[in-house]
Amino acid sequence: MSSTDTELQAQVGLAALPKSGTVDLYATARALDTTSGYRFKLKVQTDGTVVPSLLRVNGTSASTIATTTERLRLDPASDLQVRVQATGTSPTVVSAKAWPTGTQEPDAWTLTASDSTAALQTAGGVAFTTYAPATAGAVTSQVADVWAGPTDAARDLSADKTLAPTPGTYVPSASTTGVPRGTYLQVHNGDLTITKAGTVVNGMDIRGFVTVKAKDVVIENTIVRGRATDVARGLVVVESTGSLKISDSELYNSTPNWLVDGLRGSGTIDATRLNIHDVIDNVHFYGDNKKLTASWLHDTLHYENDPSHSDGTHDDNVQIVKGANISLIGNRMEGAYNAAIMVTQGLGTVTGLVIERNFLDHGACTVNVAESGRGAIALQMSGNTFGSHSRKGCAYIAPTTTTSKSTITSNTYEDGSAITLKKG
Repeated sequence: MSSTDTELQAQVGLAALPKSGTVDLYATARALDTTSGYRFKLKVQTDGTVVPSLLRVNGTSASTIATTTERLRLDPASDLQVRVQATGTSPTVVSAKAWPTGTQEPDAWTLTASDSTAALQTAGGVAFTTYAPATAGAVTSQVADVWAGPTDAARDLSADKTLAPTPGTYVPSASTTGVPRGTYLQVHNGDLTITKAGTVVNGMDIRGFVTVKAKDVVIENTIVRGRATDVARGLVVVESTGSLKISDSELYNSTPNWLVDGLRGSGTIDATRLNIHDVIDNVHFYGDNKKLTASWLHDTLHYENDPSHSDGTHDDNVQIVKGANISLIGNRMEGAYNAAIMVTQGLGTVTGLVIERNFLDHGACTVNVAESGRGAIALQMSGNTFGSHSRKGCAYIAPTTTTSKSTITSNTYEDGSAITLKKG
């Protein structure tokens, strides 16, 4: 093919990381011959760190025309998806991005540059090249799923539904939750308090706690580990003044104790594909407008001796103490001592609660609803699958006043048998 308006897509990688030195992977969206053209360069280091840049190569002369401080991570078991464009003449605009194959495509281009080198302002084809110095040892590069065409009719990679299956059509696991494999993480030592509206936290490894006090905050592709503390708190807390959209992230307590929950707060929360573990309550909601989807909540911490409770920690996958418009859809909740879902109305009424298409297991009773003197709860619970490992052989328990006002349908054990609704 030969064009002045080309987008090139492919999956690229290495069978093994270099033993020493670096290996360069090139995807060229305008190749005039075996050397000249506009290249997207991925420099792979021995630890898998990938440094992206854009190059202009004219015969034996090569120049970097765009760089970035952004870093990726290449895992030999999982390639990088790349998109490169070279469009127009005098100037030619070159754009490129890369991300771990099988994860969500970034919205923005990683790199963009404009260049008018005379010899390159003509039609060209596409090419892939690998450069490996002798010190790197034997190198096998990999290229797959190649597509090329005009920029205004490029293949839509988001159309691959395997990248983001519909919540409730599968059981979340380590492979579908948390930080996508291959994501480069920047370490942040200490707590992070967000007070600026619209703040985006992406690709961080936070060795502390996160407090959200601003609206429209985004956290994605991030690990929050916490730290030693003697104060009850959440790894991520959204205050009443804040709103948070959090996705593809992992939350766990690196210094285990009976004080730390995972995600909690009174502000608006939209959480997707989270992996939360090694905390007391994986999720603790107290306020309106909460949504948890396609997440894996597991392995809560349980202590027989808890200064706050005479009967040990009351660890739940999800605890809801008040709030309106709360939905739990397509999650996997297991491994809690008290309950997978605990609704108490301890701080106020709970309304508009939807529990749909989750996998739920463990707890004394797996779903436990208490009115706490604040009246019946008209919840919707349908299409959930229950495991058989609750300590009391109890899938669902609630007062009859709540059950009679609720819509509870098509909830079964794994063998297809219907669950029993137990009077609380």
